[in-house]
Amino acid sequence: MAEVYQRALHRVRPLRASLVLFGVGFLALLVPLSEHAWIFLTTMLMALCLIVPAALAYQRDRFDPFEIIHVLGFRYWMYFGVGALWMVSDPYN
Repeated sequence: MAEVYQRALHRVRPLRASLVLFGVGFLALLVPLSEHAWIFLTTMLMALCLIVPAALAYQRDRFDPFEIIHVLGFRYWMYFGVGALWMVSDPYN
């Protein structure tokens, strides 16, 4: 019974990966509609570089939310990713 369960879990991983890739592809289709497409793409790439290692660590039951790489990665993403989006989208300047 345990082997059947383990094989079923291995079949679900490609489905999760394909859903994530379709979601990123959908967002990438919306990006050219904006004025500063390269900033949106760079911010999404930074977010993926932050999320993918955290998701892999979570799947392997080794995720620690207070590990310094996750904390600093989120901080840098907020400063350089979201901050850049805010700067180019600021209607007053």
